Amino acid sequence: MTPNELRIGNWISMASWNADPEVKQVTAFDIANIVKFKYAIEPIPLTEEWLVKFGFEDNLPWEYKQFRLDDQDRFHVVDQTGYGIIIARGIKYVHQLQNLYFALTGEELPIKEV
Repeated sequence: MTPNELRIGNWISMASWNADPEVKQVTAFDIANIVKFKYAIEPIPLTEEWLVKFGFEDNLPWEYKQFRLDDQDRFHVVDQTGYGIIIARGIKYVHQLQNLYFALTGEELPIKEV
């Protein structure tokens, strides 16, 4: 994982030279330090727990404009006909989902809890 994959607000696991890794949201200060001090950063795997925190639910039938991540790491959006259209593949990490959501909606992916 490299700093150019990150946006301010992304969730990552980061460790400095004298600390254990912590799950945190990226700040501009973090990005500068990642580059300058080569802090160890790791992506956070996208789990069902994280999807729930972001407000995703596994409800059927799908509803218009609903987003869904399937068990094959494909991100779907439901169109007005009620069908899910695959718009991205390979979404395996929290920051990837956050970045995709922002690119599609222009808004940050809201989180219910941390």
